[in-house]
Amino acid sequence: MDSLFLGSRFAPAVREGMLKALRESLSTVDADTCAILLSGGLDTSVVADAVQEARVERVEGRKGVEGVEKAEGDSKQEMLQNSVTSQGFKHAITVCVSTATSQTDAPWIDLPYAEAIVRKHAPTIKHHVLAVENPMDDLMKGDILEFCIRTLQSFDPMDLRGGVAVAHAIKYAQANGFKTIVTGDAADELFAGYSFLISLSDVKMRKWIKRYVGNYSFSAVPLGEACGIKVIQPFIHPAVIEAALKCNKSDLVGPDPTDPSLQHGKYVLRAAFPEATSRWRKKVPLETGCNTTPLGAEFEAGADLEWLKAQKAEVYSTYGIDLWGGMEHLHYFRVFEKIFAERLEAKSVVETTTLKADDSNDAPAEQFAFPTPNVSWKTKSPRFGSDPCIKCGFQLDRKEQYFCRTCGAWPARHGGVPQDTEEED
Repeated sequence: MDSLFLGSRFAPAVREGMLKALRESLSTVDADTCAILLSGGLDTSVVADAVQEARVERVEGRKGVEGVEKAEGDSKQEMLQNSVTSQGFKHAITVCVSTATSQTDAPWIDLPYAEAIVRKHAPTIKHHVLAVENPMDDLMKGDILEFCIRTLQSFDPMDLRGGVAVAHAIKYAQANGFKTIVTGDAADELFAGYSFLISLSDVKMRKWIKRYVGNYSFSAVPLGEACGIKVIQPFIHPAVIEAALKCNKSDLVGPDPTDPSLQHGKYVLRAAFPEATSRWRKKVPLETGCNTTPLGAEFEAGADLEWLKAQKAEVYSTYGIDLWGGMEHLHYFRVFEKIFAERLEAKSVVETTTLKADDSNDAPAEQFAFPTPNVSWKTKSPRFGSDPCIKCGFQLDRKEQYFCRTCGAWPARHGGVPQDTEEED
């Protein structure tokens, strides 16, 4: 038995919770029309590798009840036999925007890790590698980006850089007859995978995770729905959440076994699944792993800063939207504008375009969003409703939200982000 597993007080609970999630969410999913969106990170490695044990347990559990299941109907029997928990994953999809596909040349790239997982389960899994040779044209300036912005209703650079890769995979799945996609979403949030969480104190970390539960927002779900594809996220199963909420920082953060100076998040998850191929892979953001991050720099390279300044001023005077980013942000906004903005009969525009510090909860004197009566936005989220973002004016989801999902502003409220105390709730 693995020593890290034995030394972790909650690894057994996390493991059992995850196996339960896989059994309950995948036992009736047709393996022939299901694919795992395989980044090759720890999270999807756990799903891909652990489903093999769930598969074994499923087969063992079926012994002695074959007759019962048969009596319930041949169609159900066939469905169970063809399920992911009976057959394992038969398909994996990986998006790669890079010519550097070796871990030596580019250690942050997903593909080599994803390929290692597939090799481990060969020949069971067919690997669908979506290599994007011209990402600026194929992802950032074409139908994929427009589909992404139309569906997510966002012009946030961080969201869209990763979102276009997910959208590309889901569009491929739709074109090839897949009905279900499985992702590793929420593991970073529940088990402290992000670097900013690792740096928090125990109390503040647990407060953040507790606050996060139930406020999920992952691009795969709406993108999948738009294509008629069901997205399954095993990590948000109640059994996994229950196990995660038992943990404190000492359970979630720990040293790399070969380099103690390197601190990993999701430590209990690494302990719970010794068989995970990517057990000790460092956390990288989605857009870094699929390598769309450099595209942001490509937008800015050689930019005419005076032209950019004039364009942002035009957006502000026309729509009352303060674009806080650069060329990339402007590019996404122009697509968003084309899809959602509707010009109305001209009316007088609000003259005041700034808020004074004493009127804005001690916010610094700077530009803020303002309403423009001559423009209507065909978005689900209203502008200047009960709780608007200070930069774009679109509605924030909840009172505790300080990140705007529409424009990406942080903080999206006046006065900055309140800090948690060290007192227990």
